[in-house]
Amino acid sequence: MNKALNKLQRLVMTAHIRLSRSPCFGPGLSFSPETLSFDEWNVVNHPIQDATGSLFVTLLSIRRNRPCGYDSFLPSPYHDQLTQTVRRDAAARYSSIFKFYAQQVGAPNLHFVRSLMEEFLLTEELAQYHADWQREITRLHASEFKILLQEPLLTLANTNPMALAENKLFEEVAAKSITKMEALVMRGAFFFFLGSCLMNKTQDVIEGLYESVDTDIIAEGLVAVAQTCRYASKKPSILYKPNCSRVVDQVVMVLLDNAMSAHSGILRTGPYSVAVEGFEPNKHPVNLMVDPRVIKTARGIYGE
Repeated sequence: MNKALNKLQRLVMTAHIRLSRSPCFGPGLSFSPETLSFDEWNVVNHPIQDATGSLFVTLLSIRRNRPCGYDSFLPSPYHDQLTQTVRRDAAARYSSIFKFYAQQVGAPNLHFVRSLMEEFLLTEELAQYHADWQREITRLHASEFKILLQEPLLTLANTNPMALAENKLFEEVAAKSITKMEALVMRGAFFFFLGSCLMNKTQDVIEGLYESVDTDIIAEGLVAVAQTCRYASKKPSILYKPNCSRVVDQVVMVLLDNAMSAHSGILRTGPYSVAVEGFEPNKHPVNLMVDPRVIKTARGIYGE
């Protein structure tokens, strides 16, 4: 992975977590009490889990249009800072895809755009006056329109591994093989495994999987790894391996290897965090599933 892409992915993930606290971008715009109970909401509502899938799709879009080389960075004295063009493009992709998922955008345009651009622009780049912010609205809308024309957002949203794996989980709920709560807990771990692949600095893991197997196979592997980790997180641990094809098992091993690697550490926040020695561990059910010891146990189940 090139340095600019790694930097941009980190920026987008950080912006996503921070923006999710805003009424303009909160996950509550995509969910309601009619679809999730209070307990279910508490399982899915942390932004790092990417409950809607908008973060993952944004990152896929960015990787399809990745920045390259040192031309993506500002000159001195801005140390290691991406150019405004690169950051504005990422902001527009995040905004377009967020709106694609949200049932409503319940804030005035000015508030929405200001919240967004404060995450992607440097302080000295931000508009100062009301008229300047109005121009920012027009500029963002033009960028979003260009992305909507050029990017296959419907395909990216509906046929990516996370979306297909979520469908598989809820097919199991419909068949009463698992409960809705169990499905939500497993769904909550999906982004940790996929995000760990995205953050690999030496290999384009997601692209490699796409070239090797069908997206449906990656989704099946994602469900399988979630099932194995759910059982392994129980007390006492249960060693469980779904009856899948050899190629699905290989996908699972790729997901687990990346989840065990150092680059997965960037995702270790909220329900993905690791308990600090001497402190009470996070009791979030997803946290138990992605505990490093559980992932190591799961990798052992799949062998070499």
